[in-house]
Amino acid sequence: MNSKGFSLLEVIIATAILVASSMSLLQLLSVGQQHLIRAERRAEAQFICQTLVDECQVGSLAIDRVYRERVRDAPGWTYSMDLQPTQIANLIKVRVRVWREDESATQSNDQPVFELVRWMRSVTGGSR
Repeated sequence: MNSKGFSLLEVIIATAILVASSMSLLQLLSVGQQHLIRAERRAEAQFICQTLVDECQVGSLAIDRVYRERVRDAPGWTYSMDLQPTQIANLIKVRVRVWREDESATQSNDQPVFELVRWMRSVTGGSR
């Protein structure tokens, strides 16, 4: 018997391989989407931290201890600011952390999305 087509077994095996490959690709797309969302959120958090630090440096935001206040220009985000004196006169260490409000309850150990530390001059030698 000399046929020019594929046997049923060959078609079933090829279909199974195609289905398995497709499922693997769909899982990769899902993982890629999760990483994209996380990267976008982290980039936004970094921008918010940098903006808050810049506002402190130009004087439009007071350099003061803050715990989980809403970010004025970024709905859905909260920030904390902590000050630590240094051994150098008129220099303080400012740590800014930001969280997503909708994620703070689900994140373990209350980890911020992003944290930024800067050393700044203090007009009064401490926090103002």
